[in-house]
Amino acid sequence: MPNVRRFATCVSGSLSGHTIPRPHAIQYVGMYQREEISRSMTTAVCFRCGAFKHGALNECETCGTPPISTVEQAISLSLTDHHYSAEELKRLGGKIVSGKLERSVDTGLVTGYLESLRSDHGRDMARLMDGTLSQNENPESRDKSQTCLIAKRLLAIAEQFPGRVRLVANPGMERKVSKVFVEMGARRKLFQSASNHIYRATLTYGFAILRILPSSLLISNYGHPEMGVFNCWSGSGRFRGRKTVAQLREFNKEPMMKVAMIIFLAFIFDEIEELLEPPP
Repeated sequence: MPNVRRFATCVSGSLSGHTIPRPHAIQYVGMYQREEISRSMTTAVCFRCGAFKHGALNECETCGTPPISTVEQAISLSLTDHHYSAEELKRLGGKIVSGKLERSVDTGLVTGYLESLRSDHGRDMARLMDGTLSQNENPESRDKSQTCLIAKRLLAIAEQFPGRVRLVANPGMERKVSKVFVEMGARRKLFQSASNHIYRATLTYGFAILRILPSSLLISNYGHPEMGVFNCWSGSGRFRGRKTVAQLREFNKEPMMKVAMIIFLAFIFDEIEELLEPPP
């Protein structure tokens, strides 16, 4: 089936030649483990005293200061093990102690979190990433929690196994999505294509993948790959039925025109299956 091969080539080749360098990548200390990603609370550095603490949005156990303002929360969310190794966090904490806070933060990350924190949904998602929001706080918390866990899992896999998370952006939405990511703080290099910018930002910035997941479609082969049929899930892991290759390629028609990105799970399904609703 040539259509199946063309689509598979499109998916598997969408990042070919575009290895994701991650200087500001979300990094997890130690080897990739499911339990660490889904259960542990964020390790952070206090924006006030530079000491380590659990949960970026929690009160600091050392100085007793919680991040209250939106700016303080954005800075705190940027000073975590989602973005830096333990050694880097220790170094940043030292800069804060010496009164050099302005040199301790990535302005791109802070800007992105500020953008996200302006909405109630963004605040909840930030707390979910931080591990400080219960799944029972509101009726939508299940979807938000699963979206957060899926985002963290995808980022961890991308960090541990570069190239295994395959993305295909909706051509009709590339410029718009890229612009939104730039406004959130994900820098776009000169002459960099919109699609490449989206791929890099999605696998680099927590706020970027959280922004795009709700309008993304996660897919994996149904039956033998030659059948050309895929199981589909929403960004929160809810099963959304099955689609053929032809249907998935129709970005100019409903409902695919509303899908910002397709995330191909074939190479990582074992690592993410537990976060997805089982197909009927």
